[in-house]
Amino acid sequence: MTLVAALSGHEGAVMFADTQEIVAGYSKRNVDKLCVYDGQNPLFRFAIAGATNDATYLENLQSEMASALRSVCAYKLGTISDTLTAVLTSFYAKHIWPRATDKPHMQYLVVVQPLPEGRPETFHISETAVNVLGITTHEKSIGVGSYLADYLIHLLLGGGEPLAQLCAAAVYVATQVRENIEGVGQVERIAMFGNEGQYDELTLSERLAIEREVSPIAEGI
Repeated sequence: MTLVAALSGHEGAVMFADTQEIVAGYSKRNVDKLCVYDGQNPLFRFAIAGATNDATYLENLQSEMASALRSVCAYKLGTISDTLTAVLTSFYAKHIWPRATDKPHMQYLVVVQPLPEGRPETFHISETAVNVLGITTHEKSIGVGSYLADYLIHLLLGGGEPLAQLCAAAVYVATQVRENIEGVGQVERIAMFGNEGQYDELTLSERLAIEREVSPIAEGI
């Protein structure tokens, strides 16, 4: 049970994920689902967050993808996509496909930020399929909260917004989905990836201030 989303605009991209995980079908725990990595070389930074109906393999697969990406020696979208596909195919062949029943459905969002500058790109992974969002696709969300998130994002954004507006939209969407969808928890991290290589996260006080500012929007939707 999750909400993970990535939004992009003319200044860069924003990514966020909730922190609630359901264990054994009923027990809840807080988990930091958004992981940000610096590569072993200064070519790019990347972030990964996943959603699944069974968390048994989610962290293991994410760790394998991160390890593979950190070894990539060139910032090429094709190379990154091929690397992810190879990891996914190997992992599914070993752990998922041999299971006769109860196969988990896993999705991930991966934001890759070229360094020292360049447009951050978002990859959507569903099972073993890896797709980079096109130039006309400005948002993607996954998890149980994605239907409401998509509806709200389409109302708030049209593409090309600055990072500040993307952050405001992220705070509002995260709050509304948490309050209205069972199984989605608090969003504690909203990460910003700028076109000039900058990386930052909203502080708690910044998130609360934005939440107060955007809360009246709900009355008009």
